[in-house]
Amino acid sequence: MNRRMENPAIPAGLYREFFASSPVGFGISDSRGVLMDFNEAMRLYGGWTREEVMALGSVAALYHDGPGERERLLGIARAKGSLTREEVRFRKKDGGFFWAAMSLRQVVVEGKDYWIAIVEDITAAKAAQEERERQVKDMEELTRLMIDRESKMIELKRRIAELEGGAP
Repeated sequence: MNRRMENPAIPAGLYREFFASSPVGFGISDSRGVLMDFNEAMRLYGGWTREEVMALGSVAALYHDGPGERERLLGIARAKGSLTREEVRFRKKDGGFFWAAMSLRQVVVEGKDYWIAIVEDITAAKAAQEERERQVKDMEELTRLMIDRESKMIELKRRIAELEGGAP
């Protein structure tokens, strides 16, 4: 999977600046899951300091659903050759979590394996989706109640007509 992506006309520092200042989270880990580097967007999502993230020792510690989540995601990435926008929950420093769309790709640089991750916070989009689903469910329930009420009214009118001796 060696790919040379650098354009000789672009200064090497520009790639580093792109990585550091992107509004989307970027992270690099070695094949064992040791976090090598990450950008400011990745750090801000969880509210951690750089030192706190690096002290965790492993990317697996950042998954809200535990270290097994890392293995699940790597399994998908290995089977398909990459992982694209898989929804995953990451831990936040305050004990909560945020939803992310994560993409993973394995790369080999100078004979060593690394995992490149792109992480985009989708918490607001997930909340909006859940609210939309709740509203649809509420509307379905309201519709069911209205239909049920109307059916009962029809039955009541029929019964009254019977009691009065008339035909419905």
